Amino acid sequence: MDTVRHIPFISALLLGLALVLSGCGEDDASQSEVEYLSHMDQARFFQRQGELKASTQEARSAMELKPEQIDPYFLLIDNLITAGDGLNAERQLQELRDRIDDEEEHRDNLNRIALLEARALLMQGQREEALEMIATIEDADSNMQVEALVAEGDVFQSMGRMQDAREAYLAARELDAQAVMPVVGLSRVAFLSEDSEQAHELLSEALELAPDDSEVWLWKGQLAHREGDMETAREGYTRALEDIGRYDVMTYKKYETISALIDVLHEMGEASQAFVYEEILADSAPGTIRSAMEAARDEYERGNLDRAANHLQEVLEQAPGHENASILLGMIRFQQGRVAEAEELLGPHADSAERGELTRVLAAARIQLERPEEARKMLEQLDPEQSDPGVVALLGIAALAAGDDEAGRELIEHSLSMAPDNATLRARYARYLLAQDEVDTAIEQLETAIERVPSAEEPRILLAQVHARLGDEERAQGVIDQWREDQPNSIRAINTGAELALARGEPDRARALYRQAIDKDPDAVDPHFALGNLEARTGNRDEAETHFRNAARVAPDNQQVLQALVSITRHEEEALAGTMEFFSELAEEREDAIGPRLALLEYALEQDDMEQAEALAVSVENRLQEAGRSADPVAGVFRGTAERALGAEDLDRTRRIIRLGRERYRNHEGLALIEARLQFQRERPGEAREILRNVKTAHPDSPRPFMVEADYYAARGELDQALELYQLGRRKEDSAGLILRMAAVQRQAGNPDEALSLLREGTERFPDDSRLHLNMAMTYQGDGDRESAMESYRRAINLDPNNAIALNNLAWMYQEDEREEALQLAERAYRLQPRNASIVDTYGWVLL
Repeated sequence: MDTVRHIPFISALLLGLALVLSGCGEDDASQSEVEYLSHMDQARFFQRQGELKASTQEARSAMELKPEQIDPYFLLIDNLITAGDGLNAERQLQELRDRIDDEEEHRDNLNRIALLEARALLMQGQREEALEMIATIEDADSNMQVEALVAEGDVFQSMGRMQDAREAYLAARELDAQAVMPVVGLSRVAFLSEDSEQAHELLSEALELAPDDSEVWLWKGQLAHREGDMETAREGYTRALEDIGRYDVMTYKKYETISALIDVLHEMGEASQAFVYEEILADSAPGTIRSAMEAARDEYERGNLDRAANHLQEVLEQAPGHENASILLGMIRFQQGRVAEAEELLGPHADSAERGELTRVLAAARIQLERPEEARKMLEQLDPEQSDPGVVALLGIAALAAGDDEAGRELIEHSLSMAPDNATLRARYARYLLAQDEVDTAIEQLETAIERVPSAEEPRILLAQVHARLGDEERAQGVIDQWREDQPNSIRAINTGAELALARGEPDRARALYRQAIDKDPDAVDPHFALGNLEARTGNRDEAETHFRNAARVAPDNQQVLQALVSITRHEEEALAGTMEFFSELAEEREDAIGPRLALLEYALEQDDMEQAEALAVSVENRLQEAGRSADPVAGVFRGTAERALGAEDLDRTRRIIRLGRERYRNHEGLALIEARLQFQRERPGEAREILRNVKTAHPDSPRPFMVEADYYAARGELDQALELYQLGRRKEDSAGLILRMAAVQRQAGNPDEALSLLREGTERFPDDSRLHLNMAMTYQGDGDRESAMESYRRAINLDPNNAIALNNLAWMYQEDEREEALQLAERAYRLQPRNASIVDTYGWVLL
């Protein structure tokens, strides 16, 4: 049996095809017509035989002879969907649709495209989008209507909407009483609705209608498997594989059926027969699905997330939709902070998740993606009795994120009553209370956390910061002193004490404390870095450079440290060259270090040395590959340097950076968007829009291409078009940044009320985003609503205590009202930005 290695091969055959739809050839009897028909006959024959490689090759030959014909493209897309490659199938269908200019003439083809695209979307777990695609089918014949209704039922079933699924299958059955798939669908719905008797009756009816249909036998096997009837399950799976198993690639359905049959055989004690099928899966691809999964789990348990992710991506390339691989990769992406990817991977499995970590992680991801109501629904189903403190805590966080303050507090407090030692939850709850200006309650939570879990550091840090923010330096210092007494070796306690000393204007004491932390642990990067920042702020550049270099030696891949070292030497050519020489030495000393090499790559791009940049890019990519990591950091350097070059209006260098970057990372969204902005800036809007169209195709869920085009129109003063594009972006993914952009355009259009309404909406949807509260405050202040402005400034500061603009503006308003707090706020703003003229002016007036 051939293996899954052919799936990428088939997908690649479809990439970049030039699709042209026009009239048929004039000479129907020509030699090319005969050859075309022969290739198509062969393609269909091989497809029926399950030989998808040969079918694809014959279809390609037909395309070369008759590129205007549409049937070969449909055949190739059918092969993709059979193989389980929904992503590439969707892309090819979108490209096919884009090339149809006469919708009426091609109505049947458009309907067929819509149905296939719905299937492709369902494979990827995009259920709502699949339903929207089915809804576009118009004026279809009865066969197409039946297929569309079955597809609709399948989508509803996957969403858990059983009544809607039942209605769709019944409607299909009314149209064609002999069609078997509506009956299979109704049987599945009956079983999922806990009507086992009806499920079996409908299955028997389906077997009478189509006794040789693999889908019917597959469902018979699945139904028996779920009910524990292993003998019948084996019969069903074996009969299904007579058809499903004929494909010369490891399709997803083939993989899942063989896997299920292996489970059944083990349950029946037939290990030797199970081993035969295990060998089929084990030999299914280079590296093998099974061994790749084992390697992924092994790397995951060791904490090597990047390596584990690479193995899982290999599995998903070979068997798209592989449930275990999707779930584990989703968990990894969540741990890596790639929340949107995690949700995309885990989402399709939400309905099958009964209990456990999957549901919790998916719920947490949806909370972070500002979809708290979905998270609440999942968690309520997971723990309807509210007996699991972890689930109840997440429920409370979801409720707070949704703006349900009363329910959120009640749930979090209930969770804490069940798990009173959850110091992390208490600290998080305290942050929420601080944002609501409930300082005393927040302090109470933090003190309880410290009392119950003396080893927890986060509550102590936050408590000290709260007292310092309130101006109670004595209590803040008392928290630190007690912490150091309880944990004399805590580096974080010493660092926090140093930070408080700095806030009090005692740099010498802060220096002494940081040096004390370094003496205790020379390999702790934080005190080295903090001491460098302190010297940089006080103008001691040489000392700062020394400390930053010490930090870099301890942590050569710490980007924050490396950036600080570059930043402090950037403005002097000789000093910057010295830093680069230090990075070269560090790279030689630490063969595995990526950070210094990335910094050298960035410097080469800044210096317009593209040859050196390319050599460094290859060097870093090789090391990343050896470490089992992606090349995203390298692409990120190209993006960042191109962004700065474009901002400096160095269009020629921007073009050279983008050219080199996109040669290496063609599908990188950020690089493509910078190239689009470059073309807009060069007054080449047609080329920019072509780039954006490609980005939308490659990244269909991204709002960023809409934002780039909207920014262009906003800059040109074409505000209606800008607002429309921003709104389209919000439909893809709502964000505080988009709301801020829209509010700015509304102000530019002379619509302050609409701007304020948008900002209010933003603060409700994204209550923890300080930028929204800051913009609200400035809008209120501009309108003369002082009380609302001050309240919004206070909220912005609670969320971001180092927001110098909010501190400065609130200090000025307090000074106008002759309030004592003005001096403290103005001083804090001045310490954060001592070279900002407006902040210096405010501080001076308050002092005066």
